[in-house]
Amino acid sequence: MNTIPPAATNPSIPASPDARALETLVPRVLAASGSFSTAKWAAVVALSFVVLVGVAGWTYVAVSKSLRESRATGLTTLLNTQATAIQVWVEEKKRFAERWTANPLIGTYIERVVAEANSRADSTAFCQLPEAIELSRALQPFFKSEESVAYHVITPGGRIAASVAGGTCGRQIAGEEFFASLAPVFKGQTRFIRPYADGKALPRWTEAGPSRPVIWIEAPIRAADGAIIASLGFGKYADDQFSKILGVSRPGQTGEAYAFDEQPVLLSESRFRPTLAAVDKNAGMAMRQPVRDPGGDLLAGFSAASGERPLTRLASEATSSRGGSSAERRTGVLLEPYRNYRGATVVGAWTWLPEYDFGLALEMDAEEAYQPLRHVLNAFTALLAVLLLFAVLFGISSWSVLRLRLREARRVGQYTLEQQIGEGGISRVYLARHAHLKRPAAVKVLKMHLTTDEIVARFEREAQLCSQLTHPNTIEIFDYGRTRAGVSYYAMEYLRGATLAEIVEHTGPMPVGRVIHVLRHVCGSLGEAHEKGLVHRDVKPQNIMLCTQGGAYDVVKVVDFGLVKELRTASNRPSAIPADTPVGTPATPADLTQHSRVLGTPLYMAPERLRNPADADARADIYALAAVAFYLLSGRPIFENVADQALIEKVLNEPVRDVGSALGHDVPEALADLLAQCLEKDRALRPDSVAEFASVLEVVGHEWSWTEFDARRWWARHGDAVVRARPTFATKV
Repeated sequence: MNTIPPAATNPSIPASPDARALETLVPRVLAASGSFSTAKWAAVVALSFVVLVGVAGWTYVAVSKSLRESRATGLTTLLNTQATAIQVWVEEKKRFAERWTANPLIGTYIERVVAEANSRADSTAFCQLPEAIELSRALQPFFKSEESVAYHVITPGGRIAASVAGGTCGRQIAGEEFFASLAPVFKGQTRFIRPYADGKALPRWTEAGPSRPVIWIEAPIRAADGAIIASLGFGKYADDQFSKILGVSRPGQTGEAYAFDEQPVLLSESRFRPTLAAVDKNAGMAMRQPVRDPGGDLLAGFSAASGERPLTRLASEATSSRGGSSAERRTGVLLEPYRNYRGATVVGAWTWLPEYDFGLALEMDAEEAYQPLRHVLNAFTALLAVLLLFAVLFGISSWSVLRLRLREARRVGQYTLEQQIGEGGISRVYLARHAHLKRPAAVKVLKMHLTTDEIVARFEREAQLCSQLTHPNTIEIFDYGRTRAGVSYYAMEYLRGATLAEIVEHTGPMPVGRVIHVLRHVCGSLGEAHEKGLVHRDVKPQNIMLCTQGGAYDVVKVVDFGLVKELRTASNRPSAIPADTPVGTPATPADLTQHSRVLGTPLYMAPERLRNPADADARADIYALAAVAFYLLSGRPIFENVADQALIEKVLNEPVRDVGSALGHDVPEALADLLAQCLEKDRALRPDSVAEFASVLEVVGHEWSWTEFDARRWWARHGDAVVRARPTFATKV
């Protein structure tokens, strides 16, 4: 099928449009586009709007409910995982501390130090005992392995009998809450003690600068008689430990997990501390950052009246559950957005850990949490807006619909049809001009009354695959679309010239040099297609044109990629004749019936394509190109004067005549041998690529040249005659 419309090289040839063809197209376009009245369209738009609003509302509610349930489950699961991680870590540290307190050497040192501390009022007398120094040395391995930063020994009376920080040894615990937390230790329990604010915990190690919050693991020390004589505590920085545990997993990009006490203040460092520190140096620090709503000013959370700021909603619910006995009351999920301690609008979940007397929170920005819902809302909003806009535009423009239809009846997309220059079974080709560029183009339009899904798909596939090819010897397709009536079309470059079939028909065989010129350029076009995994499958004289273009003559153009095949998506359909059928096996009538439905021209089709239309590769195009070359050199096809079915049998089974003898002595022997090899029935004996074909042409072309002068002279002598002899609709589309 030839998709390119040969056109006159002589501008004097009349270009009157084919009124019958255009008049056939125009009423169908009008009928298809005008099948609904204005009132019906308005009703359809109104109904569509109502339906879309209902669907949008239902979808929004359903997605919102599903998303909230999913978000609640995710936050709760992740928070429970982090709470479990905290519990596992605490229990591990308890067991580790108990192993150290069970060490007899440690117990001996502590027993001596405690005895001295209980008998003397002067701390210098017992804080510098050799046993206190030896105790410090003995505990050094613990510090290295457990990231501890301090230890102390506290008597039941609340006196610090030994400490890594000499400034606290001998002092009395002033913080009642901390001392109350030690009570279970003197009853034989190992305890985890959360950080307490200054004045509620141990004496400060240093007098200058803010102190960092410390977690204590306290284990009882027993004398030889089993009595509990002291508590040995190991301290770790809370911001380090909590941040490591809680920072392992966070929800989304803005998620944050943190620990907090009943005041409430953070017990772990905020993941947003680098940003918050720009507001206040203490912002985001453990034991410094209040869990309160800063309102519109983040500095308000650190002002003198910061305690007057309301608690965040999460902190309020969590701290109020502190004394609750029910496990269900000590956990919660907040899916309605609220403001958190840094002023961000978030959703979150919380749980209070009564055994450790602090809470855990998990928060993420509400915008991120409900982002899918926002996408759904935006999508339906856009749809509604588009539908409304369409309704408004339809109402404004309905009065001029008929005028626009009449004006655009001869237009296909951006192209105005001027003259029909080709027609085939399923399409027509028109000479057209672009509405704005005024550039001539050939527009191929499908016939509406023959359009089926299969034909439209094949038509679209032809345009898409051919548009991938950019070789200068390949027809250029630069536009594709459908009209308002659903008519498919594509636009391609308009060529002025004639097909090889027309040239040979009117002037006879071509000179060897000109044939080599044509074949080399066709090899370039096919070579690009093969490299992209495409096989033309319809190479024939009618699909190769010689054109005049840009002042150049004999410009070769390969056209009509209507049967192009992608090797990567080759069909696996069963063949009409098995692919392994030996060469020379006669074809049966059933086979010929199958072949009669093969798309293409059997005269230029390789035998394997006749056996199986889907079985084609680059060597099928090479066979066809050799058959074209034979025709150009001899003026006749490789098989003559046979009916279609007999021709198919000859292509399948009858060897090609001696090419050299058939072409005569004027054809170079190397060229004749090349054509004979390319026309082999067995494709394994043909060249593997057009590059091999072209390499022989390159060598032969040195002795058999065809110059621009030769081409210009030929067109001056024969161009008008060849073009004028063409029937009005000679091109098959």
